[in-house]
Amino acid sequence: MPPTPFVIVGLGVLLHLFLGHWVSCPWLVPDVTLVSMVCAMLRTAGSPLMLALLGGCLTMLFTARHPLLVGMAYVGAGWLVAQLARRWDLTEASMQRAAVGLTETLLVAVWLLLDGPVSLRLMLLSGLRVFLTLACLPLARYLVGVAGRAG
Repeated sequence: MPPTPFVIVGLGVLLHLFLGHWVSCPWLVPDVTLVSMVCAMLRTAGSPLMLALLGGCLTMLFTARHPLLVGMAYVGAGWLVAQLARRWDLTEASMQRAAVGLTETLLVAVWLLLDGPVSLRLMLLSGLRVFLTLACLPLARYLVGVAGRAG
């Protein structure tokens, strides 16, 4: 029996938390929370806002620095993906990558602004984080059974 969308988001947040404790540099941790929210939204025709709220609330519980801002950022990211899904055909794998890439880039930009002065090193690390997040999307889609036409 495939997992429900709420279980997918919950497991994604927990995996993100585990990876964050396991890898010493937070910029090298793919954004599994965002990927799980996108996969869950693609699996259900229900309210994507509820999935975004769940992802935002769960990240607030496990965030040490700026928990309210991080939670709001994930709710905003979920809302953005829901808006993209209304306008784009996210059943295509290339469009899923574009939605995740755009949303993760915006999240990283927000975190760079919160972190203080932006250096070339931080910009390169944030680009690596976006790449790692995009790299884990096909595996996450496979694990939760989200179909996607090649593209």
